[in-house]
Amino acid sequence: MVDFFSESISLERIDLLLRLATKGDCSNDERYQALIWCSELVTQLVKQFDEKSH
Repeated sequence: MVDFFSESISLERIDLLLRLATKGDCSNDERYQALIWCSELVTQLVKQFDEKSH
């Protein structure tokens, strides 16, 4: 059985960043930075899934 604990933590971080950026009192620059961070987290997450599936 594969343990996806770290991946689930990454998904929770992405969710939090996106909720804060869309519902919080953020400037456009802060929203842009949140999108960049989410993109980086998703890229890392995809790599982790690929490594575990091979």
